[in-house]
Amino acid sequence: MTDRDLMAALQAENARLIALLDAHGIEWRLHLKP
Repeated sequence: MTDRDLMAALQAENARLIALLDAHGIEWRLHLKP
């Protein structure tokens, strides 16, 4: 597995995780104070 393949797999896994969190209404984004 090349670095490019590994990065693509990681990005896909992150996208799946974000979709699951969003689907369940779980707040995960960092809210920075201005």
